[in-house]
Amino acid sequence: MADTPEAPAPQIPGAAQVFRVRLRFEKSELIRWLSHHDLIRAVDRLLRRLALPVIQSQGFHPQPNIVFALSLPLGAIGCEEILEIDLAQGDWNLSELLGSLNGGTPPGLKFLDIQAIGPKDRARVESLTYRTPVPDFLLSQTKTGIAQLIGSENLWVKRQDPAATPLARVEPNSPFAKDLRSSLKSLELDGDQLEITLIPQTVGTLKPLEILAMLDWPLSSKDFPAPKWERTRLNIAGDDAQERSRTS
Repeated sequence: MADTPEAPAPQIPGAAQVFRVRLRFEKSELIRWLSHHDLIRAVDRLLRRLALPVIQSQGFHPQPNIVFALSLPLGAIGCEEILEIDLAQGDWNLSELLGSLNGGTPPGLKFLDIQAIGPKDRARVESLTYRTPVPDFLLSQTKTGIAQLIGSENLWVKRQDPAATPLARVEPNSPFAKDLRSSLKSLELDGDQLEITLIPQTVGTLKPLEILAMLDWPLSSKDFPAPKWERTRLNIAGDDAQERSRTS
């Protein structure tokens, strides 16, 4: 695959005749450590190798019209992420297109299904679900903490230093404090798996690590391993699973 020459990106005059496709894909294995920007470049190279007629943006620095519904945190596994690509109108066979895309992907990146959408449609994420295993010694504590968080009217976080370990308790009147309780849709314990479902908010959305801090997980301890995250689902408005062509 590395020896295959990349075709130049096709320049499509205007975007009046757009064939927009929405793909769900899986990002796992070592590729989960690929940053969002590097993932965009990897998809761009894939499309170039396949010589697909991708619509380009206008201006001095045209870019391929590739849109991800939501970036994935570095290191997290994405089970059903969403990507939309604008192609020139044509007699497209979606099953064949899906097969061609999967024929050139690196290990850990797999396109699961594809569907044609309207040229003005865009994925709007209504909720997203994360999952992480709970260590045995934290199961009882986590179960109790879930009930407390769900029953809370306010969940305050501090967003002054994004690199800092999240605080378990934040005073409402402290600088940079935000109440993001409205972004927590559900919090459940399924066996030894913690499931967190969030609703994106314009004022800010809770981060999974902030919720673990509120559950009093020892995140700052050097002996405590970093949580392993999976984003299991992105729920988008008006999603129609029946319109998708899936891989085998």
